[in-house]
Amino acid sequence: KAHPQKAGVQKQACMLIRNLVAHGQAFSKPILDLGAEALIMQARSAHRDCEDVAKAALRDLGCHVELRELWTGQRGNLAP
Repeated sequence: KAHPQKAGVQKQACMLIRNLVAHGQAFSKPILDLGAEALIMQARSAHRDCEDVAKAALRDLGCHVELRELWTGQRGNLAP
């Protein structure tokens, strides 16, 4: 909450939350009750660098998150 514009702080916070709940599901409800889902979503949309860790934190909190990359319809080379 205190540093929403600092990408590094937001990324570390997402990693902390992910690690807490991945190793102890008892932390999920209290963390969610404090508004973590909305804060993680804000970090995810504000900082591209937080995308992967934010998704991991949301996933481990039991929140809905799209984990697969959707097909963009662009064609590219499969081999060099």
